[in-house]
Amino acid sequence: MNRMELRKRLAGTLFLSAMLDLTDAEYCVARGEGAGMVQLGTMIVAPETDEYAPYRQRWSRTFLPTDRAAMCAQLQAEVAAVRVALGDTLCCLSLAGFASEDVVAAAESFWRAGGDFVELNVHGGLQPWASQGYLLGMARPQYRQRLMAWAQALAALEIPLVIKFNTRLDVDLARVLHDLRHVPVWGYHFNVRDPQIRLPRYEFVSRIRPLVQGPLLCSGYAWTAEAAQRLFAAGADSVGVAEPVMNDRHFILKLRQELGS
Repeated sequence: MNRMELRKRLAGTLFLSAMLDLTDAEYCVARGEGAGMVQLGTMIVAPETDEYAPYRQRWSRTFLPTDRAAMCAQLQAEVAAVRVALGDTLCCLSLAGFASEDVVAAAESFWRAGGDFVELNVHGGLQPWASQGYLLGMARPQYRQRLMAWAQALAALEIPLVIKFNTRLDVDLARVLHDLRHVPVWGYHFNVRDPQIRLPRYEFVSRIRPLVQGPLLCSGYAWTAEAAQRLFAAGADSVGVAEPVMNDRHFILKLRQELGS
């Protein structure tokens, strides 16, 4: 499937957005009915050293094996489970790491496993990554060159690249996209939740849409048909849901039916 066809497949769909240590294949299969796309992960690649042992223990299902053969085997099993249960539903890997070569290896493995596209997650706040300019910190000006290098390395692969940001950051995201304009990033995913009013930031989506040449994914408090419709009207290609699906495995299907799609 080429990138234009992939975007057409995404258009107007709902997707199951990744949640750290929760959205593995089993979870996605159980709750992905009605979704145009499901996200595995966020999965993290990190050295198997004592420094990261507490995080590996707490988020045991989040860390991919560092051994390449084991990494490939795990991703192949995850993608295969989604394909068997959900058929034509697109499959994305939300990915993070501590070294660009590890992230690239995971993205390549996911592509070989039959995944559709990969998302570099510059959104989560898991320590110690955030304090060292990874995940949440990578969008900040002092770490922008690292983001550029990682994006270039991933965008050079065959698998389409999406980058995820959080709109709650005190960062000029329009400037970030401007800095990335020469990198062939396929699309962007923004968490647009406004925690004060518990609604999406519709105005942000309208402002950022002209700056995104490829698909625009939006998630965050899109928990009603009205919210999803407003995000689509603002320019989102696909709208993601996460938290409500934890308590209602049919939430996405019901929301899709309310949208009449």
